[in-house]
Amino acid sequence: MKRLALIAAIILAGCLAIQAAGMDPILPVEGVGTVSVPADTTTIIVSASIGSGNMSQDQVAVRQTMDRALEALKAAGIKDGDINRDDSAALSSASSRREICQTINNKTVCDNSSMQATALTLSAMVKLNSTEKARIDQLLDAAESAGASAYVAGYGLFNSTAAQSRARDKAVANARADAEQMAAAEGLRLGQVLNISDYEYPEDFYGGVLESSGKEMVDVTSYVIVTYELEM
Repeated sequence: MKRLALIAAIILAGCLAIQAAGMDPILPVEGVGTVSVPADTTTIIVSASIGSGNMSQDQVAVRQTMDRALEALKAAGIKDGDINRDDSAALSSASSRREICQTINNKTVCDNSSMQATALTLSAMVKLNSTEKARIDQLLDAAESAGASAYVAGYGLFNSTAAQSRARDKAVANARADAEQMAAAEGLRLGQVLNISDYEYPEDFYGGVLESSGKEMVDVTSYVIVTYELEM
């Protein structure tokens, strides 16, 4: 409530300044609306990793493994257009250290050893227009049988238009409720809506995997700015 009172005070000050300039007071308010809907697509990440220590051989081997995995997925019904392959191999390294101690002739002797491994990894993102567990397991098994690893990265919507429309309605209603509170706190009334604009946060530009609110569910969020005319 303190935040609301502060915002209302700022708005009132702005309204008075606008009135002094001979203009009608206005109130822009943010609204947020979220709906949780059943997903109808699944995103699967497939990766192949090789780390023999021979870089040239590893480059050939990791591509061959990925090729086999993707061919296995295609044989299972995945189309080329549903595969987003990254052909740039990522180089990763891991190191470990251990200490082994033993007592010889009442004297403790410790041996320190370290190991470092380097691996090349290729990955691909596969879009499945289904959330059926049996179908997902079939694809995971197909990729893994070819020597790759695979896991479900998230769920999404093939067409989010209807969900976005519902979320936008909730966002506009949220904006109006907040605007009415702020206006009433200063003895003002809401007039007509002058403008409604949508905007997105940066993470909303990434498609394919939507925010998951639970297994096989996705959250679709709408953000709006609604500008009202204020009446004294």
